Amino acid sequence: MDCSRIEATPRARQGVRLAYLMRGCATGRQDDTGTQPLVRVSWLAVILWAMALGAPADAAISTRYVLKVLPTLGGSNAYAYSVNNLNQIVGEAQRSDGLYHAVMWNSQGTIRDLGDLGYDRSAAYGINEVGQVVGRSYLAEGDPHAFVWTAGQGMKDLGTLGGTSSLAVGINNIGQMVGQADVLLPDWSTQFRAARWSSSTSGAAALSSLGGKYSHAASINDARQIAGYAYNAQGQARAVRWSSSGAIQDLGTFGGARSWATSINLFGQVVGRAEAPNGDTKAFFWNGVTKSNLGTLGGANSSANSLNTLGYVVGVSDIASSDQTRGFIWSSGSGMIDLNGLIPSGSGWTITSANDINDLGVIVGWATNGHGTYQAVSLAPAKPGDMNLDGVINVQDINPFVAALNSLFTGSPSSLDLATLGDLNGDGVLTVQDINPFLDAITASQGTSVSLSLVVPEPVTPASLLAAWAMGAGWLRRQRSRADHAPPIAAAS
Repeated sequence: MDCSRIEATPRARQGVRLAYLMRGCATGRQDDTGTQPLVRVSWLAVILWAMALGAPADAAISTRYVLKVLPTLGGSNAYAYSVNNLNQIVGEAQRSDGLYHAVMWNSQGTIRDLGDLGYDRSAAYGINEVGQVVGRSYLAEGDPHAFVWTAGQGMKDLGTLGGTSSLAVGINNIGQMVGQADVLLPDWSTQFRAARWSSSTSGAAALSSLGGKYSHAASINDARQIAGYAYNAQGQARAVRWSSSGAIQDLGTFGGARSWATSINLFGQVVGRAEAPNGDTKAFFWNGVTKSNLGTLGGANSSANSLNTLGYVVGVSDIASSDQTRGFIWSSGSGMIDLNGLIPSGSGWTITSANDINDLGVIVGWATNGHGTYQAVSLAPAKPGDMNLDGVINVQDINPFVAALNSLFTGSPSSLDLATLGDLNGDGVLTVQDINPFLDAITASQGTSVSLSLVVPEPVTPASLLAAWAMGAGWLRRQRSRADHAPPIAAAS
């Protein structure tokens, strides 16, 4: 697929957009540049920071997610492509006139229109830790060009390799950007080549190839290693990794002819998709030595779109029961999990693609509600105690908490998500020892008393009464203790 031509036609439909992601044209760990980077991160500091983030990806996934539907620019559709560790998200959103613009959503979900390069069409594909954004916009004469956007300077054209179009999808924290750009051939035809921009003023530089006509760079890390794909002399796309010196490495397939790499993390691990002998494509994870088949969610095809520093992978997969795709998260400890089983039941939304994951575990992509539109979404790991997955810990979480505790007394099975979310003391299991920390979390969150009538679920059982009594008694004891030790209230002057 010629990625540089996708936006040259009227607005691509969902199927084209999915192929765009699966081909590795617009995903991956992404940053932006346009000015000198505000900070330079030492390797030692980054590695120590990564080690302190938490459990490695071989841990089982037991997280539940708070689903947030992100706003548009007045139109019906929006798509989120990348998220940084400040939870700033970039993508594209439809306006009321039906056209799409590059946008940024801040950590609260407020949307910002990033503008364009002269024609009313643009999309943002990557953002780095200082909030610089890369993507593609159309010039006034209609040619699509790569851009870099900064809050201080706005959108800047990055140019091409002599042809008419370019695209930037990835940027590291040193200010280096990657994507693709057209080269002009002697017969006046063009071919797109993987390109790197060292800064906003350096101009594009072509990367080495496998002997074929086309190539694309999808992601770059802070070690200047790049992942993407390149055509070989036989005309087959192959997932590749470029070293910091520019040497190219073919990452192979699963026995088929083609493969595509979409993202590379700090440690040089790569993800993407590769063909099997029958032509089906499977998500892969390359650890620097070997490539693993991540499987599917029951269907024929899957693609890994991004991975974070801890090695957690997100992407999109077919399912057996429908021709619609599903977003997934993968770890070596849990395998591939459908994200739709980790969001609030009854939300009305189906996650059809997961495109990026940051080091805090926040996932972005898009979802549909069955009405023919797609909305950009973010999925944030739920905090312990947020039993109803609404993003806050309050009295509305009490009944779900007691329901989970009730299973301990009745012997009925407790769902993994409720048991995990109810583990407030961090010992790995839900027990009565979590009651006091749970009530403390509610008090700290909203400073409100807990009504015992809310604690007792329906129908009332001996087990639920015991749980309610334990919760209420413990909470009242702590309130009395706090009152006994509270400082005297000063008299009004």
